[in-house]
Amino acid sequence: MSSETVGTFRYHVADDTWTWSEAMYRLYGYEPGGCTPTTALLTDRVPTADRERLLSVFAAALRGGDAPTSELHQITTPCRTRTVVTLVERATPPGEPPELHGYTVDVSVPVRRVAARLADRDVRAAVDGHRLVDQAIGVLTLLHGVERDAGFGLLRWLSQQSNTKLRTVAGRIVDAARQSVRVPPDTALALDAALSDAALADAVRADGVADGAVPADGVRPDGARLDGVRPGGVDGASAPGGPAGPGAGARASADGVHEPLRIAVDSGVTEEGEPEAVLRVRGAVDLVATPDFAQALRGLMGAQHRGAHLCVDLSDVAHLTSAALAELHRFRHQAERRGRSLTVRPPAHLPAPARRHQPQ
Repeated sequence: MSSETVGTFRYHVADDTWTWSEAMYRLYGYEPGGCTPTTALLTDRVPTADRERLLSVFAAALRGGDAPTSELHQITTPCRTRTVVTLVERATPPGEPPELHGYTVDVSVPVRRVAARLADRDVRAAVDGHRLVDQAIGVLTLLHGVERDAGFGLLRWLSQQSNTKLRTVAGRIVDAARQSVRVPPDTALALDAALSDAALADAVRADGVADGAVPADGVRPDGARLDGVRPGGVDGASAPGGPAGPGAGARASADGVHEPLRIAVDSGVTEEGEPEAVLRVRGAVDLVATPDFAQALRGLMGAQHRGAHLCVDLSDVAHLTSAALAELHRFRHQAERRGRSLTVRPPAHLPAPARRHQPQ
């Protein structure tokens, strides 16, 4: 610890005089030797709320004891406010003129660090609490169709009725939903389609399709085709979007739709003898799995496959959400810009000839 942060003092009780070290002067905001230290000079720069406690430490030391007494307090100077600890003990044995000596230690930096950690902990706890409450409201909205304000009101009522913190009530609802509530596959797919169709619409609109004219089969106005790929599940039945609109074919069996996503990259050669990098995708590319699918597409375009023909094999995909199809649109554009040839093999339940895209 720096000598500038530890001041020493000695107090001669009989004649009420003090001896301060240079660091003690500086801690209290005075020039060393520039004034005569007194009790009044010491307490003048201690906030009123701390002053009485500090004086009680000196009084306790005068009464004697084996251990020094101490007090955490502040020193306020014209330039700054410090947080310090003052330790005092009796320097002379009983029967002799009483003298006290001690130390004042500047702990401002560690105190600020502790305060920052505590504040960060409190902020994180508050954020986590808000997140938990939002999740509980989402559960109530899904199960009971309530609006957000009504859901929050219900949570607050449950909290008041059970004399339980709002965060605790929310946590119980979320935990119960995770453990016991299973959304039917049809409902899950409808939600998946509703959330991801907007991404497809944006991607295809950027590709030159008018607003609202989202093709179910990936066909663009200029006649180009994303190899017959469209969003859908394993049986090709219609979702709420209609047989020719977004979400077409989204209804599927639970086993196929919820099959975990598996992705692998193989190297080989095309029928023409060209080097080929194949991204093989199996399972369900639902909304939750779409970020992993997008990352795999970016990896396929990486330096390790430079110069190779690119192939995205979706033949074993059980369900392809609209958001994943949007990522395929972006990937195709990227391949075009970089002059890379690309083939997309559609899911087997969507029979369409796999057409190869050659850069113009």
